[in-house]
Amino acid sequence: MASGYAAKAAAASLLAAVTGLLAQLSFRAGPVPYTMQNAGFILAGLLLPPKWAFASQLLYLSMIAAGIPLASGFRGGVAVLLGPTGGYLAGFPLAALLMSALRERYLRRAGRGFAELGARDLAALWLLSAVAAAPVYALGFFVFSYWVSADPSLLAWTLRVAGFLGLATDLRLAVAAASVIVFVPQDLLVDHPLALLVAHRVARAAPSVYEALAGSAKAGARARIPAPSGALPPVGGGSLLARLAAGSSVTGWPARWAPSGDGPRWRTPAPSGTGR
Repeated sequence: MASGYAAKAAAASLLAAVTGLLAQLSFRAGPVPYTMQNAGFILAGLLLPPKWAFASQLLYLSMIAAGIPLASGFRGGVAVLLGPTGGYLAGFPLAALLMSALRERYLRRAGRGFAELGARDLAALWLLSAVAAAPVYALGFFVFSYWVSADPSLLAWTLRVAGFLGLATDLRLAVAAASVIVFVPQDLLVDHPLALLVAHRVARAAPSVYEALAGSAKAGARARIPAPSGALPPVGGGSLLARLAAGSSVTGWPARWAPSGDGPRWRTPAPSGTGR
């Protein structure tokens, strides 16, 4: 168990670092950069159990807070987490946990391991990854909305982006356009498929390693309990009388008519070899 714990802790740490590296694959078209970070928390959810997926992204945020330059643009410090993009980052642990829980549920229902999934299964998990990313978008929207109301230059940028999309008629819709809608195509068409393909390749190349990290799809399956070989036969009114008339007890052992002090009774001797 200690080795399993150490393996999961090491994998969680590695995926935290991978998320930080993916953050540097970015370009900035405004205050909110386009990055590949979504692939990081989706990958954590696909490779780790829920609590470890959550821990990996929490570790990533902790490293940023400690000043390690793992946020986009090689930035670090508490100010990054409290800035306009801090809401997105705060959603990473929740999104990783949700992706892991959805993966586990899907694999249990499918009754197959991750390495055995086909294209249709991966497409289903891709749709579930969009659901898993909801905390990132929701928290990103709320935090960005606060900063838009406090920073006129950020408000002006938001209205320009929303105007380009034809969504500047309402301020909330404009904020949603600038903080969420413009990022969804890249996330769903690039980041999430990449994470799914990498996780699937890992599961197929090293299935024992994957099962040790993520857990078995059959772990929650209900085991069938075989009927005991000496189970009692069904007894109805007629069948009971027929067995007694044939000289057998209802348990299948020979019955003997044995008189006793308080009247005759059927006595069923124990089978030989039972020790009693």
